[in-house]
Amino acid sequence: MKIIFLDFYGVMDGDYEWQRQRKSYDPYERFDPRCGARVKRIHEETGALVVITSDSVQDCTGHWEGAPSDEQRYPDCKKLLVGCGVPEEIIIGYTYQPPDSLPVYDRTRQIKTWLDEHPEVENYVILDDLMLPFSEEDVAELTTDRNWPDQEKVRRYLDQLEPYPEMLPHFVLVRPPEGQWRQDALRDEHVERAIEILNG
Repeated sequence: MKIIFLDFYGVMDGDYEWQRQRKSYDPYERFDPRCGARVKRIHEETGALVVITSDSVQDCTGHWEGAPSDEQRYPDCKKLLVGCGVPEEIIIGYTYQPPDSLPVYDRTRQIKTWLDEHPEVENYVILDDLMLPFSEEDVAELTTDRNWPDQEKVRRYLDQLEPYPEMLPHFVLVRPPEGQWRQDALRDEHVERAIEILNG
């Protein structure tokens, strides 16, 4: 089995012009169908299935009503992907966000946990718009480049954070070219790299 660990925001949003001109404001149609088609292409050319890694504290439809659990949020997350053209049958799960985690920066541990629970996985790719902490240097940098409001919690968390350098070859950083912030998030070059990783 092959897996696409898929983040949402910054990956599936689409470019500035698409967001500005889109006619539907249905919360389940907030992502760009072109990005959905690109995820579908990765699946078609590799057989990879989708596991959701987005860990926003708001629910996936964008309404702030407390912090729903991962289990409560998952159906909405699936609807978001289906709404932009990702086939529902290829979305098979999500990574669990522990209560003691920091959003985004605990994502490598969440992915590692999911992989440990699914030894049948032969290969995977991680699509994310943020550079995740894969090395000890990345972990150390978190303490210096962020103004965290709860420094004590962060320190406790970072003391337990483990680097996973073995994940780096499976990682595709989804960012627009320098100076082209209006470009769509998930682009063809990211798709090509993901296919290369999964079929390698």
